[in-house]
Order: sequence, then structure tokens, then C-alpha cells
Amino acid sequence: MDVTQAVIWIFLAIFLLTALIELAALVGLVKLESVYRKRLFTLLITQVITCVIGFGVQEIRQIVSAKTDLRTALLSPKWGWDWQYAEKNWRARFHFKPADKGKVTMDGETYVVNATGDKRLLIRWSSTEPFDVPAHAETVTIKAQRIVTDDAATVDPTLSDEVGKKVAVVITINPQMALEGSAISNDPAKTWGVMMTHAYP
Repeated sequence: MDVTQAVIWIFLAIFLLTALIELAALVGLVKLESVYRKRLFTLLITQVITCVIGFGVQEIRQIVSAKTDLRTALLSPKWGWDWQYAEKNWRARFHFKPADKGKVTMDGETYVVNATGDKRLLIRWSSTEPFDVPAHAETVTIKAQRIVTDDAATVDPTLSDEVGKKVAVVITINPQMALEGSAISNDPAKTWGVMMTHAYP
């Protein structure tokens, strides 16, 4: 038993003892002068109010601070997660899957959609190793790689020197209204902000 639990049990014992003495005095089993009975009753009411307020505050804190477990959030969407590059009309779809020993893997594809709705695959993404998402984690870092396609070099010539290469990327995400973070490679000019939202068919 730790110190916090010991203090809780001590105060609970004091509260119960006070309540028993007051009840015994009310039914006449214990003789107390009127002034002491009034003080004891006041003390008992004060203890009850303090306990109710204390438990209420604790419950409100838990409700306010309650967060969805990050691992559950990553694995839950049926269609995966979308990562948008709105200014380029690029869209990436990521899937997180359970792996051995409670770990998680990730894979995804980035593509551009033209005016007729045709998709061109630009980048393939994958985690380089299964990763842990500890309980109550507020952020997760994924060691990943991206492989740029020939179409990507056509759409964005700045990617032409990366075609076919496995480029190491570190992806960091944390739950907000969506999943947000960054994708950082060795070239800071090719660092992208990440905002993933629930995907839809």
C-alpha cells in the first residue's frame, strides 16, 4: 500500500468513526452534551460535502482529460487515414496494422487526382520496422521510408533525383482533432507537415 492509499484509508476510517459516534449519540447509545453533538454533526456534514466535492472534481478532471488510446485510434478506421497535400491536390492513404508482440506497422500511398478523377501513384510509404505505441502515449514516432515513382517526377520535378530510391523518413504523429505531425527527410526543403484524418470510401 502506497502513501496515497494509506492516507485515503485513514481519512475513510475517521469519517466512518465520526459517523458512527454521531449516529450512536442521536439514538441515545452514547451520551453527549448538546453542544458537542451539534459540533459533531457539523463536522460530519462538512466531511460529506468535502468528499462529494473531491470526488466530483476528480470525475470532471477524468472526463476533461480522457483521450482515446493512440494505438486503438491508429488501428480503428476501416478505410485507414488520409494525409492531404491540399496545395498540390495530393492525397495519401495510410493503413496501420497490428504486428507481433503488440506492435504496429504502417504502409501507404500518395497519389494525385486530376480533374477527371484519375489517380496517379506518386509515393509508396512503409514503416521500416514494427513500432510500439505505449499505453497513454500522446505521440508516436515511426521510422519509415518513401519510394518516389516516375509519375511523381513528372508531376513534381523536384522529386526526380529520388525516383526509385528508398528515402528514410521519420513520421511523428499525435492525436488532436485529427493526427498531426511531420515527415522529415535529410533535405529540410522536402519536409512536409502532416495532418491525417479519418478516411472515407
